[in-house]
This record gives sequence, structure tokens and C-alpha cells, in this order.
Amino acid sequence: AIHITDPNALINGDRRPLLTTVYDLIPLHQHLGETPAYKRYLARVRSAEALFAISEATGEDVVTTLGVPRDRVILAQPGIPIPAEAELPAPPITGPYFLYVGSPDPHKNLEVLISAMAMNPDLPERLAIVGNWPESSLSDLRARVDGTPELKGRIEHLGYVDEPTLASLYRSATAVVVPSLTEGFGLPVGEAMAAGAPVVHSRLAVLEEVSAGNALTFAATSEAELAACLKRVSGDPRLQSSLRAGGVERARSLTWTGAVERTLAAYRHALGKDRPKNA
Repeated sequence: AIHITDPNALINGDRRPLLTTVYDLIPLHQHLGETPAYKRYLARVRSAEALFAISEATGEDVVTTLGVPRDRVILAQPGIPIPAEAELPAPPITGPYFLYVGSPDPHKNLEVLISAMAMNPDLPERLAIVGNWPESSLSDLRARVDGTPELKGRIEHLGYVDEPTLASLYRSATAVVVPSLTEGFGLPVGEAMAAGAPVVHSRLAVLEEVSAGNALTFAATSEAELAACLKRVSGDPRLQSSLRAGGVERARSLTWTGAVERTLAAYRHALGKDRPKNA
């Protein structure tokens, strides 16, 4: 048996019993999965002996969208490391801020967050954006800010930052905002909670699976709902403290232990031993 975790490697033929990890089906849902390579990938996923899904939502998507039998799908959520209590560098931004970590890809839904910022011109927070973006996306962002008086001087793109700096940015943020339309797991939600940041995220099942009630949520397409969440968390230090404490406690439960145990059980089955228990 062979366990392939890289989707790009999955398209290559191999006659051994196959186990693979599925991170998401976003290209399929965004109608970007019409390439021959992606079609071969989906065919291999459907034929795999066991599939590791990184979230319950992704596992359900594999079952309902691809028609994979439910008993072949195994939940293997990634663990969330808790940052060390060692001294962190000062964040590379001064004053209060909301934090967005991610790409400018359409499914990340950043435009809703930018619009919500424009609807709250009197909030003291700026929006800090972390991510290694292409120049074309940076140009679009600058044009958006320059064309909206309520945004001028209130959005700062920080580019790529190292892990200690990212942990510092998480920890010092008024809130980390994850406005995604779809995700396979939603790592920034878990990372932010682990670092002790309040979290505001779109009301997606996969993100709610991670935060488990320890976040403010909003309808993904509602600028007004997100604007209200930003205003609420900005003006309520007690709410911030409550979200920080609850998020850290939740993050401590998202360990690698469960994923490792399920992976080993699936390996035993592939070698002809006990069938792993599905989540």
C-alpha cells in the first residue's frame, strides 16, 4: 500500500493499494477542475482504498460530491501548535489593527472585509494583511484603497512575515478576520486561537468546526454583518478577553494525536488488519 499526501503526485499511476489525503475540492466547486490532470486526480481519489479528510466538512464533501462511500473516509484533522511563551518580536505595525492572513484568491472573500472596513470609518483599527501576493493583486488593492476615501491610510499590506512575527501579529490583533467563502480546514482560525487572538470568521461549517463557538461569526456575503462584528469586538475589551481565553482552550484540543491514531489504523487495514473506525 502507498499513502500519497501530495495531490500533484496522485495523478501518476500506481497499482498498489492507495491511501490519500484530501484537503479540499475547491477547484471543482469553482469550476476550475476541468483540466485532464485534475480529472485524473478525482478518478484516483474515487478509487482510493481510504481517504483522509482534514475536516468533517471536507469529508462530507467527498461523500456527497464525489460519491465516495462514507466508510472509506477517515477524519484526520491537522494539529494546531501552541506558540511558545518565549518573547516575541514587536509586530511590524503600530496602533490597533485587525489582521487578515492569506492570499487574494476569490474564495478568500477579502473584498467583503475591505468593504466592512469602509463601513466603519471611525474605528481606530487599521487592517493589516499578511501574505506573499503577486504584484497584480497589490496593484488592485492600492487602486481599491485610493478610490475609497474611507479606506485611505487604513489598510497596510505587510507581505510575507516569518513565524515569530506572525505569532506576534496574531497575539496583538484586536481580532483576526477570516471571511472565506469556502475552505478545506481554515488553518488561520486555529493558528489565531492558538496564539491568543480573538477571531471573527464567516459562518462556514468547516470554520465553525475549528472554532467550536469561540468566535464571532457572520454570513460570508454580508458586509453589514461583518461590519457589525468589527464594531462590536473593537469596542468591547471584555469580549476580546473572553474570545482570547476560549480560543486558546479550544486550540489545545486540536492536537496531532487523533490524526496520527487514525492514520495508523488505516495503515493497519491497508496491510490486511483491522478496519479503522470512521469519525
